[in-house]
Amino acid sequence: MIQGARNVRRETRERVELAIKELGADHVLYSSCYPVRMGGITKGIEYMEDLKITKKELALVMGEAAAKLYGIKVKKQ
Repeated sequence: MIQGARNVRRETRERVELAIKELGADHVLYSSCYPVRMGGITKGIEYMEDLKITKKELALVMGEAAAKLYGIKVKKQ
């Protein structure tokens, strides 16, 4: 592991949480590098699930906000 990588992850996490808090979860969209980095998708989802945000905020960031932006109707489970 590159020295200092843990600090970068922690710092990035704090920035994502701050963006969600300041901008609102309805203005933050999740994305990935798929298929460039295989396996990164599950790690990215786990990373997002570990953030200190509500389940509603997570749902918005992980897809509900994008669906609204693009006018896609999503069936509620």
